[in-house]
Amino acid sequence: MSIDEKQIRSLFRIEGEEIEKLATSIDTEPVQRLIDLMANCKGNIFLTGCGTSAMAAKKAVHTLRVVDIPAFFLNPSDAVHGALGAVNVGDVVIFISKGGNTKELTSFLPNLKENMCRL
Repeated sequence: MSIDEKQIRSLFRIEGEEIEKLATSIDTEPVQRLIDLMANCKGNIFLTGCGTSAMAAKKAVHTLRVVDIPAFFLNPSDAVHGALGAVNVGDVVIFISKGGNTKELTSFLPNLKENMCRL
């Protein structure tokens, strides 16, 4: 399979149009809150998710580490079996979930709230 210059330019044009749509339609307030939370974090940043969301969380962890931000993936199944001991006051825990009600993730929310983490 070969792709020609015209197809490549078309792809970039389509991607640019979609980014423009996102830029004009996204609610920036939650994004700003997340940026502020991460920028003011005095501890570590943990990301967690299940399935495809876990892969996105792991990629985000890698990206943060590349720019020297202390970030770690928190495996949801390990979290309910003792891994929450790594999360301390002042840390930020970011949940990535398509639906927002994944049982594996919601099961350890109360423990994190008790630890006074920022969610």
